[in-house]
Amino acid sequence: MYRILVFIQTLLKFSSHVKCSPADIQGIQSKISTLTRQIADCDGRLQSAMSQPCVSSKTEQDIKNLYDVVRNRRWGRDSTETSTMAKILNLEISRDEMNQTIRQIKTEKADLENKLLEEQANLQRLKK
Repeated sequence: MYRILVFIQTLLKFSSHVKCSPADIQGIQSKISTLTRQIADCDGRLQSAMSQPCVSSKTEQDIKNLYDVVRNRRWGRDSTETSTMAKILNLEISRDEMNQTIRQIKTEKADLENKLLEEQANLQRLKK
């Protein structure tokens, strides 16, 4: 929805007819091509990040199972429990870091898509 609004605003902002040279059009087409490649790169990085084991549902289940192991023990804290808690902490840190990376990539991709829409609108305006 936001992208559509940006696209419409861009069209309205540049609705007046402006003379341009073929070099102007070629420059915009080059920007569009570059943005398209950058978006494809973001998609690849996003797929890679989302396929990491630390963001899978199996990891969530592993964390839950480890918490259950610690909770169900009847004896006091020992080295096994400390090691189990360390595993939980490492899993949670890995998961949180990867989720942050995924959010950053998604934000970067959205920004690139908005720029792409603006450049496409500029190209359409100049071709009229």
